[in-house]
Amino acid sequence: MERRKFLVVGAGAVGGLSAATYFWLRAKSDALDPGTGPRGTPHPAAEPLVGEPFDAPALATLRRLLDDLLPHTESLPSATESKVDVFIVRAVALPGLGNLRNALLKLTRHLDLQGKADGLRYSNQPNEARAQILRSVAEGEEGRGAFRPKEALELTLRLALEGYLGHPDHGGNAGAAAWDALSIDMPRKRDPWGHH
Repeated sequence: MERRKFLVVGAGAVGGLSAATYFWLRAKSDALDPGTGPRGTPHPAAEPLVGEPFDAPALATLRRLLDDLLPHTESLPSATESKVDVFIVRAVALPGLGNLRNALLKLTRHLDLQGKADGLRYSNQPNEARAQILRSVAEGEEGRGAFRPKEALELTLRLALEGYLGHPDHGGNAGAAAWDALSIDMPRKRDPWGHH
């Protein structure tokens, strides 16, 4: 959770997430991982994921989605330029994050199905079509069964921000480019004891 504390600090630089974000993430992580005990109790032993968490079509959709959420601007790199996709792939492969991985996979499938009439996956849709799909999801369109696309989109955005603003050692924020662009003065070298 130490990285998520950083998200709360770093997000202030881009104007908008409050301390409530940290508590929301903590509550959501418990809800996503029912095997996790209350704070302070040990997590049950779990094995890391064997193999890749996303197949090629899902990864293409995820990458396009990340760049739609955190696009390249004159002063900021895009999500994939910052290797946020690498951060997310690493994160969801960790033990205990299977439900989060499933939510992201379902979201990529849901987004791809929205373009079914055109015969195009989300990643191949034109900009305006993708923007309309995301508006529909953000407004709370229905998913299948218990799946809620809006909640999965919110999780994806929060995880993307964590990778975008987190320490480069975690896989995102390549070359600390986001920190440099936002003038965030964070130590590039990490404390060997993990106090960062």
